[in-house]
Amino acid sequence: MGTGLEIALIAAATTSVAASGYSIVSAQQAASAQADWANYNAEVQNQALQEQQQLAAVAATEQETQRMREYRRLRAANEALIAVSGVGQNMSFLEGADAFAKRMMEEDLAAIRLNAVAGQSRVASQISVNRAQAGFTGNMAQIQANEATARGIASAASAVGNYYYTSERLRTR
Repeated sequence: MGTGLEIALIAAATTSVAASGYSIVSAQQAASAQADWANYNAEVQNQALQEQQQLAAVAATEQETQRMREYRRLRAANEALIAVSGVGQNMSFLEGADAFAKRMMEEDLAAIRLNAVAGQSRVASQISVNRAQAGFTGNMAQIQANEATARGIASAASAVGNYYYTSERLRTR
C-alpha cells in the first residue's frame, strides 16, 4: 500500500469529520437564531398589544367621564327647568327622571367597564399565545439542531469507519 493513498484516506476522513462538526455547529447556531427571532417577534407584538391595551383603558376612562358629565348636565338642566317653572320644592318629576337617568348612566358605565375588561382579556390571551408560539418555535429549532447533530455524528462515524475499512482492505492486499 502506498503512502499517498493512506494520506488521501486520512485527509478524506478528517475532512468528513470536520464538515460534520461544522454542520453540527451551524445547526445549533441556526436553532439559536431562530429561537431568538421568534422571541423578539413575540416581544414586539406583545409590546404593541400592551400599548393597545393601555390606550383602550384610557379610552374607556374617557367614555366613563363623558357619560358622567352628560348625566350631571342632564340633572342640572332638569333642576333648572324645575326652578324656572316655579314648582319650587316639588321635585317628584325630577326624582323620577333623575332616577331613570342615573340608572341609564350606571348601565352605560357597567357596559363600558365590561367592554374594557373583555378587551384586556383578549389582549392578555394574545400575549400568552405569542409567548407560547415563540417557545414552540424555539423548541422546534432545537429539535432540528439535535437531529442535525445526530446526522453529523453519524456521518463522522461513517467517515472514520470507511477509513478503517478501506485501510484494512488495502493492507491485506
